[in-house]
Amino acid sequence: INWNDELPIFEHSAQTVNFDETVGKDFPVAIIKADDRDIGDKVVHSLLGNAEDYLTIDPDTGEISVAHDDYFDFHRQNEFFVQVRATDTLMEPYNSVTAQLTIRLRNINNTPPTLLLPRGSPEVEENV
Repeated sequence: INWNDELPIFEHSAQTVNFDETVGKDFPVAIIKADDRDIGDKVVHSLLGNAEDYLTIDPDTGEISVAHDDYFDFHRQNEFFVQVRATDTLMEPYNSVTAQLTIRLRNINNTPPTLLLPRGSPEVEENV
């Protein structure tokens, strides 16, 4: 009998990645994968909290990618803390563990310059 007595194990329980704030949809962020030593057990990976607002994860491989173009902005938020859950599926009770992904954005000079002019018409004296 194969009991579901082993927890999934992440290769790394914490990982930090750095990338430019200008990356677009489908940019590969990281692979956070867990395995389970129970024979025939499959591990499903998922994102916790609001991470699915800006990331996607392949449930089988643990590959994390950017979900949308133009989501990241260094000046709005330059660091993200993401929890990744791995859950085994052999039999109940299912076992889950989490890993931490830290995302640090690099600031890119992508804001066009602005010029503020005073209101009204400028006055210039002729005989100056």
